[in-house]
Amino acid sequence: MTAISSANAAIKQAKANNWIWRDTEKFAQKAQEAADKGDNTAAIKLASKAKEQAEDAVKQYEYEKANPRGL
Repeated sequence: MTAISSANAAIKQAKANNWIWRDTEKFAQKAQEAADKGDNTAAIKLASKAKEQAEDAVKQYEYEKANPRGL
């Protein structure tokens, strides 16, 4: 699995929870653009950032779900 496909899988999971961070998909898109240009170093860096954000969004969703805060 490539860095970009790993990021996209993590994004898919975050979106399934309807809990995706604002810039996550932008990082994935920029990673794909960098890969298309042959800049693998930038592509991997951006894809890793997107994956990390998506995974953190899922963790945040699970935490918020387990620890509801009333207003």
